[in-house]
Amino acid sequence: MRNRRGIRSDRSRARRLPTAGLLAAVALVTAPRPSGAQAPPSPPRNLVAQAVSASRIDLTWEPGSDGSPPVSYNVYRDGTQAGSTTATSFQDTGLAAGTEYTYTVAAVDDKGREGKPSGQASATTLPDDTPPSTPAGLSATAVSGSRIDLAWLPSTDPESGVAEYRIYRNGSLAGSATSTSFQDTGLASSTEYEYRVSAVNGVGLESARSDPATARTLDGSPPSTPTGLTATAVSSSRIDLAWSPSADPESGVAEYRIYRNGSLRGTAAGTSFQDTGLAPFTEYEYRVSAVNGDGLESARSDPATARTPDSSPPSTPAGLTATAVSSSRIDLAWSPSNDPESGVVGYRIYRNGSLAGSATGTSFQDTGLAPFTQYEYRVSAVNGAELESTRSDPATARTLDGTPPTAPSSIDATPVSSSEVRVSW
Repeated sequence: MRNRRGIRSDRSRARRLPTAGLLAAVALVTAPRPSGAQAPPSPPRNLVAQAVSASRIDLTWEPGSDGSPPVSYNVYRDGTQAGSTTATSFQDTGLAAGTEYTYTVAAVDDKGREGKPSGQASATTLPDDTPPSTPAGLSATAVSGSRIDLAWLPSTDPESGVAEYRIYRNGSLAGSATSTSFQDTGLASSTEYEYRVSAVNGVGLESARSDPATARTLDGSPPSTPTGLTATAVSSSRIDLAWSPSADPESGVAEYRIYRNGSLRGTAAGTSFQDTGLAPFTEYEYRVSAVNGDGLESARSDPATARTPDSSPPSTPAGLTATAVSSSRIDLAWSPSNDPESGVVGYRIYRNGSLAGSATGTSFQDTGLAPFTQYEYRVSAVNGAELESTRSDPATARTLDGTPPTAPSSIDATPVSSSEVRVSW
């Protein structure tokens, strides 16, 4: 209960307060306002809310009649501050179509004090009767034999916003998306599809459909595996390959890939390939795969192998020596030859221009010869590819004489002196 001076009467509280405290409280309440102090701004008057579109409401009001002068106004929408302004009007945008909003406005003075709010004003945004803008920039990209990815630029709708996009495949609705991309799956392989996209706003209005975008799904199966692969060495540095063609009824065979010893060697548009720059007398293994128009690769063929021939004979043997050790035998020796490709597998020994024998080492015993006869020898080396070197420089030797002289006969001894005998035969 209050008395005439506006002081609340509370006998029970007065009984609890000391006398000095009670007198101080009364003095504070009844003290006069300091000279020159002003109250906060009074509430703005005549607030009006007017819907001008499906997403905008305009507010106007008049300043209050007393209190400190306002320097700005805070605008509240449904109890929450929606903005501020220094003018006596405000445009509230980004609203939902066909929705009622209630507003109040409070003035703020130069000390930052906010006065009491104005009376309420309500308005309902207009219904949205305009569809979103048409989606643009539609692209379609095939990523597999059963999937095409779509992307486009966002549409706009300032009234009720874009709620979703509808995707049309070959004229029929294929799905919807809330973002600007879509994965269309479960498609047939190697098939072309046409797409268009529309935008739908918050009240269900649909835009016109976009310009079309087309894509063909990839071929879902690789070509058949090449068969009949053959490898033929035609020189010490080249092997020719040939095989039967593969088949791919969807996207066709674009190329063949040739693998040598497990690594990709090259590609061919046809069913043959010349592999060059090879090492002599070396074996190579080949396999071939087929690749279709969508880049799918078949399994690799059964292997085919070939060895390049050795085109270089061994080096010529050197240091040949011939030594007669009896009337029917001459021993030969020489320095070894070399062949880095296929190696030295043996030596051929020529006596007086004719082949006399062969050896795997660097020595030879020539037997069964005529006594006291001179022989000339040369030696060549043979490699793993049966290539023969040139013959060595010659070496000669004469077999020993195998028959001793006849025994002397008609021996005659005649004394000549006491210390000398003359013998004759």
